[in-house]
Amino acid sequence: MTKVEEKSFMKNKTKYLITTFIMVLSFMLVWFTNVNAATTAEVANNSELEEKMNDNVTDVVKLTSDITLREDLDTTFSLEISKTLDFNGFTLTIPQQYKLKLIYYNTLDLKFINSNSSKRAKLNLLTDVGYTPIYNEIKKAESIVNFEMDGIDVEYIKDFDSFWQTAGDYRFNNVVFKNLKVTGFYEMVDTRAYKTTKFSNVTKESKNGPSQTFLIRSSSLTVNDVIDANAVVEYYPSNGVKTTAERTATLDTIDAYWGPITVKFVKGFKVSDVELNGVYGETPEANISIKNVGENALQVKSVTVSDTDKFEIIGSTQPT
Repeated sequence: MTKVEEKSFMKNKTKYLITTFIMVLSFMLVWFTNVNAATTAEVANNSELEEKMNDNVTDVVKLTSDITLREDLDTTFSLEISKTLDFNGFTLTIPQQYKLKLIYYNTLDLKFINSNSSKRAKLNLLTDVGYTPIYNEIKKAESIVNFEMDGIDVEYIKDFDSFWQTAGDYRFNNVVFKNLKVTGFYEMVDTRAYKTTKFSNVTKESKNGPSQTFLIRSSSLTVNDVIDANAVVEYYPSNGVKTTAERTATLDTIDAYWGPITVKFVKGFKVSDVELNGVYGETPEANISIKNVGENALQVKSVTVSDTDKFEIIGSTQPT
């Protein structure tokens, strides 16, 4: 082989190796992207809901219509991976005489959320058989299970039972309720159901009141233990006048007999000089979601957008 031929051979070999490396790297990037990407499934009926909540593939299950669970047997979700059930502004109903069973086989997080900012989502509980309509059971002592419910209003037909509780010997690591209203139930969480629990922007009231109901009926937990530092608990004691609970008050002294219990932030928040850099129509599109968690109306004084014909602002504020 001449020097010219050897040089040409080495050049072609280098090109081949570089091309091969790029191909392998591309396959690896695609593989990592697929591994890390959340899998979402949309469901329109109970059969589809059961299938996706029970598989080991789907991360997010999103309702596309109101759904009523089975009316011949209890509905069971056997969970082995973390799941998010997105109510998407719809209502999930547990019918009379039956309940929803949630069985946890591994360390995981379960979330009930509402991604629809224009429609309230609801969990409607019609069960009237003498026990709670939602049955939770954690199968292994070593499993760390967390539950979060955000933006789903709950309505139960009676003022008895605990909404969130566990069967068996093992408890949730953490239980969080945010941005929702619970009507009915004796209390929102059974003290035996969790290691820690938090409430944020939550209202609890009786269904068939006046009736004595609580966030949690506990003589050891205080207001300070279950709310954020910048939040308060308001309720109506026997004199019927709305009162702000002391942070040192135990939760069994705060009941909803004379009116609702409300956990809310003392103040909302201020968003100033927000700049959103994105191109309309991109996938994913750039979005900002702002929730007012204060007691006063949220005021937006000015909005500046680059293409006013591609945005809709509802209200008195108009884009500049």
